Amino acid sequence: MRGVNAPELKTQIDALLFEAFPRELYPSATTVHQLTRLSNLAHAHSSLSLPYLAAVSTEPIMFRTIVSLDAVVTKLSHFIDSSELGSEEKARIRHTIESAILPFLKLQILPSGKSAVKPLSSLAPMLTEWMDASKTLISALPIGQLFPVVDLWRIGFLSTTVGTWVSEEHASTPGATSSIISEFLNKGESKPLPRSFVITLLKCFSNAFGTPALSQRLSASGPLREKLTDLAISQLLEEDSLVRTTAASLVFNIASSVQVQRADVGNNNFVPQTHTGVDIEWEIEIVSAVIEGIRREESEEIREFSASLQNHPVEATQSIGWSPVLDSSFGCPQHMEISSRNC
Repeated sequence: MRGVNAPELKTQIDALLFEAFPRELYPSATTVHQLTRLSNLAHAHSSLSLPYLAAVSTEPIMFRTIVSLDAVVTKLSHFIDSSELGSEEKARIRHTIESAILPFLKLQILPSGKSAVKPLSSLAPMLTEWMDASKTLISALPIGQLFPVVDLWRIGFLSTTVGTWVSEEHASTPGATSSIISEFLNKGESKPLPRSFVITLLKCFSNAFGTPALSQRLSASGPLREKLTDLAISQLLEEDSLVRTTAASLVFNIASSVQVQRADVGNNNFVPQTHTGVDIEWEIEIVSAVIEGIRREESEEIREFSASLQNHPVEATQSIGWSPVLDSSFGCPQHMEISSRNC
């Protein structure tokens, strides 16, 4: 403590903790450690009346459009035939896609966009074959020909059954280095990324947030979240407007996932033993990218950028000199009428 005014420092820390965690809300917390473990609870500022912020839906943005499954499979079959895979491997993969995956997607994903409910145990063998075939194609095809592979998973993630299985499969994979979501994210690190591939990849991961278990896994601290964040932020600042818009949807889903989990913990008044607190540096990284995107944006897509900010704590935005609570643009209803949309 040499050179530091210890009493003044303690006073400032106590004032900060009291403002962030009022004793009337957290009477049982008596130490700094106990208070910081409560940082994942719904923040005390949530008691403020902020109707425009409250009106923003935390439902994930889903890309449900399915033009033609047969056309996607036909395009993929053409790429498979032109690859350097052996004839037996080509036949095996085409059979898996045409005889198992295509009929499954046609039956599982109903015209309304709702997923039909089927027992996960009965689908596990088919999903395993699908994943293995996809991994083979990721290794064999050039990145410019991978968008049909990713698009089939984008459609598959419209089913929470598929999302739940992928989440469990990722958790059970040693080191989680060879799960399908890891494979996709590894490809997402390539430079440059073909436009068709990156747009489809962003849509695929946006749909993955439609499954709570997979959403929690993707937003949990770790290598998976780091790679997903790098992908989203890098594409958020691209010149292509469609790429930016799609990336903004993914960023919104990441932010809303964190907010939903924080609110759930707060509403249930329960702090898991594994909780380590808010990763403020990660949130600042995302908020900084979103604000930079807003500064560059001139179209209506600014609504999605702005909506992403409301799901981050005030501390993250204020630390870079901007507050979604105090900024006048958030007082305008037209900026806050965004809701989960189906694309």
